[in-house]
Formats: sequence, C-alpha cells, structure tokens
Amino acid sequence: MTEVLATYFLPEFLHLLPVACHPERAWIEQESDAWLSERAHSLFRDEAHSQKHIGYHVPWWLCLCYPHAAIARIIEIANFTHAITLYDDLYSVLAGELVHADLVGNASSRGKVKVAQLKGMLEGKCPDDPYIHLIDEAWQSIQRGMTGQQRDRFLAHLDATIDALVTEAELRKEDRLLDLEGYLHLKAILDWSKIYILFTEYALGIELPHELLTDPRFTDLSTAFSEHMVLVNDLLSYPMELCDGDVLINSITQLTRGKGISLQEAVDAVVARVEHAESRFVALCDELREARVGQQAEVGIYLSELGYLLSGSVHFQRFCSRYRWEYGSWDDLPSGHVVISTSGVYVVASSPYTHANGMIL
Repeated sequence: MTEVLATYFLPEFLHLLPVACHPERAWIEQESDAWLSERAHSLFRDEAHSQKHIGYHVPWWLCLCYPHAAIARIIEIANFTHAITLYDDLYSVLAGELVHADLVGNASSRGKVKVAQLKGMLEGKCPDDPYIHLIDEAWQSIQRGMTGQQRDRFLAHLDATIDALVTEAELRKEDRLLDLEGYLHLKAILDWSKIYILFTEYALGIELPHELLTDPRFTDLSTAFSEHMVLVNDLLSYPMELCDGDVLINSITQLTRGKGISLQEAVDAVVARVEHAESRFVALCDELREARVGQQAEVGIYLSELGYLLSGSVHFQRFCSRYRWEYGSWDDLPSGHVVISTSGVYVVASSPYTHANGMIL
C-alpha cells in the first residue's frame, strides 16, 4: 500500500541564466553510452542494471553544461562522468556497509579499500579493480589534453574528494551533522563541483590566466557556484533520499535536525539561499567581465560557459530519472505541492493529482 512520507510546497527557483544544449547531443550520447557499454558490461548485475544507468542520461547533462564544447572533449568528460557515477553508486552502497557493519576506520573494510585504490590511481599505480580501471582509462584520455597546471589542479581536487568520502562515511556511522557552512564545504567536494568548474576550461580548450585564478572575486564566484550546485542537488534529491531512508547528507536535514525547524521552513530557507547564490554568481561574473582580466577573450567565453554549467545542471536534475520525479509537464520548473510517497515523487498542480494506481494526492 502506498504511504505518504512527507508533503511540502516547493517554490519556483530564481533562474537568471539561459539554458542551451549542445547541437550534437544525439551523437555525443551515442558515442559515450557505447564507450560505457563496451567496457563496463561486467560491472552491471544484469541488463536491467545497465539500462538503468544508461537511463541516467549522463551525456545529456554534459551537453547542457557545455553547449559550446568541442565534441571530442565533451565525449571524454561524459565518459569520465559515466565512470565516476558508477563508482559513486558503488561507494554509496559501501558507505552504507561501513555504517551498518561498524567498519569505519577498519582498513580491511571494502569502502576503505576502494578509497585506497583510488588514491593509488592518483599515484600512477592503478589497482586491479574494474571500477578504478574504468575511471583511470577515462582520466588518461582527458589528462593528455590538459596543461600541466590543469592536471595539478584536477589531482588536488580528486585527492580532496577521496578524503571527503571517508569523512562522509564517518558522519554516517556516527549519525552526526555538521554546521551548515561545514556541510556546504564538504558537499561541494563530494558533488565534484570544483572538478567540473575546471572541466569547463578543458571542454572549451582554454587555460585560464593566473591573474583570474588568483583573483579573490573568482574564489568567491567558485564558492557561490558550488553552493548553488549543492543546494539545488539537495532540493531535487531529497525526495529520493527520503524514500530510501538516507537523508543525512542533505542541507534540508542539516536544518530540520540541526536547527529544529519544520520541513517547509527548511525547504524555504534552502530555496532562498539558492537564489542568493545565483544572484551572487551573476554579479561576480559581471564584475570580472568589467575588470582588466575580463578583457581577455577566453575569460569572457569561460564565464559564459560556466553560467550554462550552472543553469544546465538545474534543468537536467529536474528530470533526471535518478531522482525519480514525476510530473505532467516539462515546461516549467517543478513548483507546487510536493508529495513524497513510497511509490514515487509528485509535483501537484492546483487541481488534485490522481496517480495511476487510483490514489488521489
């Protein structure tokens, strides 16, 4: 029997930035999905598992993020993202094992072994593990086209991500919350946002000048961008996580449990912070364009594409099958009364919504 787990009203997000999609999306999806299918068939439990992952439409997300990228490079990034998504799904299971088996800190645990293997890949010692081999193959293809400075930045980001995975497992084991700012810092690493900020350069075939990378406004812009990415993901993944009983690593939980406020108050607070982050991001982009460093053509091109990465991610996550949203229209941002039930997640319009099983929501 279907059980209603929670209801709340989700306001429409502020969206100041345009959305575009790469004109060769169909070809890019075909090529990247084929790359995955050829190499990862042994990693899938069965055909249904394979089709479920392909159904995440990872390359489509990259086409929304980088609508002006070189085709070969966006395919390489899509391949890497396919591999990382598979690993992320696996690690989520392993993190659960760490919690339920009380294995955090035990070097023999499977999760710790996976982290050690990923660290080994960074050191050029790729272990005999099919998941890590897949990531490594995709990474080797990308790093051949990167500058030395970009490779160093990527490896530093990935090293931080590995450490964050261990922290996440420890938080789950202890059922412990961070303060909101500490959470946002951790989740920005776990969500790979810093890496995809860097991939924007790679996708466009440019290298940002040192003057921009060291500009405090660019640091603030990166922070606003990451905060926006984290909070939008939290809003749109929360229903799935609630259905799965796994809401600890989410800003909504940080607020409901940490601050003792209602679910609706938490949702409203997160939406308001999303809007502030987007407004701040746009203002900082404008400031940098007006600055001396912004007069360089590649800087303006990069900032515009970074805006597409932000807006494209919002657009994609609204409809991503991974988050199991269901609604009647794709024309507008999901706004309305959200009903989270054991059979699915629904955005309810002003009139009553009737599910196919006859349940009136």
